[in-house]
Formats: sequence, C-alpha cells, structure tokens
Amino acid sequence: VHPALTPPAAMERLARELAARGIERWVLHPFRPAGCASESLVATAATGPGLDRGLVERLARHIPEIEVRA
Repeated sequence: VHPALTPPAAMERLARELAARGIERWVLHPFRPAGCASESLVATAATGPGLDRGLVERLARHIPEIEVRA
C-alpha cells in the first residue's frame, strides 16, 4: 500500500467491492522503499512502520479480518 498509488478513498472503495464479492480476509503490505527505482514513490512514501490505524479500522467495517504485514 502506497499513499500515492492507493489513496484512502480508493482503498475504502476496494474494500466495499471485495466485501460485495464475499471476501472476509484481506492481507495488506505497507510500501517499502528499499529497492524501489522510482524516486518519486520513495519520496512520497509514508514514514514509519505499518499503515494508518484509522484507515485499517475503516476497511475493517467492510472486511472482518484485515492483517497488516510488515
């Protein structure tokens, strides 16, 4: 998950679409800049480990089990 490629509104829309298809478990991986060739993606990456807790809570309203891997 990268904030520029997958903004919160898009993530919430995707969560609704997945839930409508019966998905009950979703595994998310935060973007890791190591090895990324795009300087602009690295520059706009979120800092710190994990994903925004508020976003994950909003996604969990649609999909009951969300795992965030480091």
